[in-house]
Amino acid sequence: MIRPRMVLPFLSVMIAATVSAQSNFVTITEPSVFTHDDLFKVADAVAVVKVLSGDTENYEKAVYKGEVIQSFKGIAARQTVYFGPLVRGRLGWEYVLFLRNSSKPATPKTTANTVYGSIRYSEVFAEGYSSMETSYECVFEGKEIAQQCGLRCESLH
Repeated sequence: MIRPRMVLPFLSVMIAATVSAQSNFVTITEPSVFTHDDLFKVADAVAVVKVLSGDTENYEKAVYKGEVIQSFKGIAARQTVYFGPLVRGRLGWEYVLFLRNSSKPATPKTTANTVYGSIRYSEVFAEGYSSMETSYECVFEGKEIAQQCGLRCESLH
């Protein structure tokens, strides 16, 4: 019979022997370090894209449909683009996207519920580091314009 106070030393010896016999080393690193210049060079398309809709259930990866608001490389303004995955993608929001064209079209798992069908797909690469939410801010030159717009001048200092 094993006494209760003997169980813990016995278990710790067994666990130590098991761990030392199965030692594996795992190194966790970021996918890459990119500058904006690097992202621009490796991307097939760079644009400000407004997310119009998304499908997270009918494709292997989440697919978003967007409209190109402003193009910087490889895609025309006002063009529709299908892309993903987009971490925390929000419908109606605009993103600066650095995209790589996928070699294969995105095809739905079944055709029963799909809206998009088989589509040309672009990837948000580098674990999502190639996408950024846009933001806007108003910049007023001088106090006179701010006063005409009804803004508090103290907030402009």
